[in-house]
Amino acid sequence: MKSISYGHLGMTNSLSNKKFIDDTVVYSENPEELFYLGMEKMKNIDLIKHQMNIIKTKHTWINRVNGLERIL
Repeated sequence: MKSISYGHLGMTNSLSNKKFIDDTVVYSENPEELFYLGMEKMKNIDLIKHQMNIIKTKHTWINRVNGLERIL
């Protein structure tokens, strides 16, 4: 999430991490395939801005604290 917030393309080999952030995160269990998928999308500025906006609005410390308060 930190990398996405700084403007890097979101990529992961973990399906749960992809689902946690957003479906636009580049995902593959195979590291080689993940690399090539990321290279294809690394210049997609609209995708990167979208991911940055998801992090900015939904994955902040305030949202986490509020979520914990609801649980408790």
